Amino acid sequence: MSVDGNISSETVNSDPPRGGVVIRGGDSLAAVCGVNASKRRRVEHHSFGEGDCSWRVEASQGLMTDSKQTDMLVEELGLPQMPEMVFLDNTVSLSFKGEERIRFSAKDALATVSLIPDPNVKVAATSKWREARKDSEYIDRETLKFDWTFTPDYSGTFSNIPPHKIRDVEHEWEVINVEKLTRRDPILFFQDLILFEDELSDNGCAMLNVKLRAMKTCFLLLLRFYLRVDDVMVRVIDSRFYTEPSWSVIVWEHTKREASIPELRAQDIGYSEITRPDEISPKLTVLSQKTQVIELN
Repeated sequence: MSVDGNISSETVNSDPPRGGVVIRGGDSLAAVCGVNASKRRRVEHHSFGEGDCSWRVEASQGLMTDSKQTDMLVEELGLPQMPEMVFLDNTVSLSFKGEERIRFSAKDALATVSLIPDPNVKVAATSKWREARKDSEYIDRETLKFDWTFTPDYSGTFSNIPPHKIRDVEHEWEVINVEKLTRRDPILFFQDLILFEDELSDNGCAMLNVKLRAMKTCFLLLLRFYLRVDDVMVRVIDSRFYTEPSWSVIVWEHTKREASIPELRAQDIGYSEITRPDEISPKLTVLSQKTQVIELN
């Protein structure tokens, strides 16, 4: 067990992801994580808080899914294809007062990928992707029946959070405190986990990862989807979750950015920079941005 401000880790058998959002797929997906009972995952957790505000973040890390697990995901989620690398055992959960409130998992994210192709991606790139995977038994060679960029409509799986507890910002202090985040305070807990990744058959990259850090004064988690379709476009979708030890709320910021490759080249932005999400993200056009507050008491 961990105590306030300390990190504890353990190795346990895989268990199924949980969550409270309505997504494709059913309870039978729980079997996916138990296909190979000999596989194990590493679990680390960190507790923090002040007064009656007790927080706990838990991160688990395991192996990439095998072919049997992938086949089960394809059947359950209804997607013709899974990303080349899926990490079902890579999960993060955030709990408050002993109850899990938000969980991040590859399975839940993939369950939100649209079954309709993305109209913003050029047909030429779609044709290249389909040709590269023509031998897959799941691909309809006449019509590609899903968003092959794997763009999820996902900001985490919420549980024990009624809809009326998610509201707009009402107070000046309900912000992501950049000043605290940029201090050189010791990092008490850090994780950077890939949930899934695909190279789009050498036509780019689609990756969903979750990164978090806890310091004495604050906690920040970033769920980021990065998409690069070579010679076409770049997309970054960020969900940031910020809280402090004495808070009973989470500040949730969701931002979607995008730009075409020709637009970036016109700004003399080279390929190496485009392939680095942290560097390219601030240079993309902001399509939408919203900040909300999640009340937990």
